Amino acid sequence: MEKMDSSYLVFEVDAVFYLLTLSCVERIMDADQVTELSFVDFLHTAGGHTDSGNTVHRYCILLKADDIQSTCPDDFCIDREAAGILASRIDGIVESSYLREFLLTEPVINSQNHFLKSVAKIQLADGERWGYMLDAKLLKKAAEMDTPIQAAEEQGTEVWKTPAEEAAQYLILEREGQTVYIDRDKIVAVVMRPQILRVPLASDRVMGISFYEEELVVYYGQSVESDKECLPEGARGFACGIIFRTEQGHLAGMAGDSTGEASAGTGLTDSILPLGDGVWGKRSD
Repeated sequence: MEKMDSSYLVFEVDAVFYLLTLSCVERIMDADQVTELSFVDFLHTAGGHTDSGNTVHRYCILLKADDIQSTCPDDFCIDREAAGILASRIDGIVESSYLREFLLTEPVINSQNHFLKSVAKIQLADGERWGYMLDAKLLKKAAEMDTPIQAAEEQGTEVWKTPAEEAAQYLILEREGQTVYIDRDKIVAVVMRPQILRVPLASDRVMGISFYEEELVVYYGQSVESDKECLPEGARGFACGIIFRTEQGHLAGMAGDSTGEASAGTGLTDSILPLGDGVWGKRSD
């Protein structure tokens, strides 16, 4: 049992990798056998993956009854084994000693995706990947939550609330008709082509996560008028990213396609809105 508690099953759903403790897995079946069971896909009912119609579910990961019986409703659990996760691919088993794990907290985690315990770097046959570590019990609880994501976010930490004073020098980031100005003194690094990982059920503010020198970076959307307008459906590539440190001491980032510079006294502060400490934004003309 100790060996299984330190081992994780790695699988893929909607181009996102997940890790599940092997000790809570009853067995793995072909997805076409699901029709014979009264089955509930915990990850789907929790909203942890989209149902675009393009995903092919090839496997059914059945969870052990001990992990689900306290939260699984009677109409779903006629057979206690008939609850789990539908997956498009099974990638193997990894040991905890080979994982580099990063804890996920607010604002990445909210009331609807708190079943994501952490994100871990894993080594698979086709290369290095990042995967989300799941809590099987919290998956079902998340499926029963009806609190809107934005409402849950308002109860947590919001990094964009503090207005900033005028800076002497700015870096300018442009993307999709939006311009963001960041105080040069706040900037930790400028990176080329940041690899931004989509976070299931993240708030509209959160574009995704990445990593810089062994620290987790939360990338945010840049829209001033509408956060949803600029939110990508999945992880995507940008030419560059600007990483800075928030008042809470965490790393935050914004990604775009081009950068430039500006200085105080150019009239920029007359037309831009504060997004946070040392960060301003406006819609491009």
